[in-house]
Amino acid sequence: MRTLALLFAVATTGCAAPAPVSEAELVGRWVSPQGSVLELTADRRMTFRNLPLRYFDATLDGGKASGSGSWRLPDPQRPQQGVLEVRMTIEKADRPEALGETFFFYDLRSERGVFFWTAGVEGERVGFKRQVTAAR
Repeated sequence: MRTLALLFAVATTGCAAPAPVSEAELVGRWVSPQGSVLELTADRRMTFRNLPLRYFDATLDGGKASGSGSWRLPDPQRPQQGVLEVRMTIEKADRPEALGETFFFYDLRSERGVFFWTAGVEGERVGFKRQVTAAR
């Protein structure tokens, strides 16, 4: 009987939905190994620098964009395989190809972080790490 109860406990807790992501988890400065920067603020505004155009559209190759806009978490949150899609609205950009709606991803698994997926399903995952600033 104890074995059955233990199996039931493991099965039910292992299938639990992840806790909802708070906006505070995403707020901050995120930097890629290639030097691209994505800054998300608590008022749901964002700026970005040197993001490759292929992050906005897989058919665009070459060139980078910088600009600003807004971001939002989905409501309701429905992560797929431990990843949550976060919407971006690009309102101003130095390259018109970057304007409009797009998205990035937030990984809910052990190493939480932001990433972009490039060039469609067979593409490349480009991770961004939170840049921690020293307290003054």
